[in-house]
Amino acid sequence: MQNELNELNFQLNEIKVASARYETKLEDLESEIRHSFGDLKKVKEHQIDEAVDNEAARDKMDGLKRQLDMIGGIDPEIEKEYAETKERFDFLSGQTKDLSEAISSLEKIIKELDLTIKELFDKEFKIISQKFEEYFKILFNGGNAKVIKVLANEESEDKNNKNGAEGGEDNGSKDGAAEQDGVGLKRIKFLQKHNATGLAGVEIQATPPGKKIKTVTMLSGGERALTAIALICAIISANPSPFVVLDEVDAALDEANSERLAKILDDLSHKTQFIIITHNRASMRRANILYGVTMLDDGVSKLLSIKLDEAEKRVRN
Repeated sequence: MQNELNELNFQLNEIKVASARYETKLEDLESEIRHSFGDLKKVKEHQIDEAVDNEAARDKMDGLKRQLDMIGGIDPEIEKEYAETKERFDFLSGQTKDLSEAISSLEKIIKELDLTIKELFDKEFKIISQKFEEYFKILFNGGNAKVIKVLANEESEDKNNKNGAEGGEDNGSKDGAAEQDGVGLKRIKFLQKHNATGLAGVEIQATPPGKKIKTVTMLSGGERALTAIALICAIISANPSPFVVLDEVDAALDEANSERLAKILDDLSHKTQFIIITHNRASMRRANILYGVTMLDDGVSKLLSIKLDEAEKRVRN
């Protein structure tokens, strides 16, 4: 819808330029007709009540025709061209009105969608922030973590737009309209730059237990990996996918951290299905089905699969 709005604005500008061109041409033609025959409206409305001397009027008309011939004839195509130009001008005016109404309708729809998106985003963002802090504390066995919104600096944009609009009020109606269009274009560019939620981005603050640092860049590689895992798990918890593939995410983790990660994945497995590529025992103990490759005595690889629940029942029996 934003692309459609931009396309309509481009078409509207082209029609405005063409409309101004035809309007100028129409004024020139009207000026030429008034210069040659007087005001068209007055000529049509002029009525004579008294008797007219036909002979005298005819002689006067003949004299005026001779004067016109001496001056130079009027192109008979001018009236036809005037009618065509006026018809084209009326058509372009109607198109301009239709496009303006379409733009207003689209802007209203965009505003409603922006409000809906912002409400849903705020709701999901709050859930993700809570879950991120919860999973961070589980993985690090303490500490604090937050996901903070980085709001776009829209106040300065609005201030500049307001100053520009006030400066254009004294330049006439056309200048005021141009300033208004400029403010609208700035608003569209702002919405394109920043999404409907009004955010320029998000900032992650993570403080492992026993440390005072907050920025992610100050964390070690393993700590950043755990922080990223906590954030991904929070997103999955808020908006679960049908299945998630994890490839060696626990390769750099020790036994204790692997157990914590496996516990989180076990809790999330009720919302989504995990396919994990791992060599970690903690992750494999939490799995329902194991798939692996083994080599027999003859040196031939063989694919194996086992359901741990069924295997445990057979062992008990």
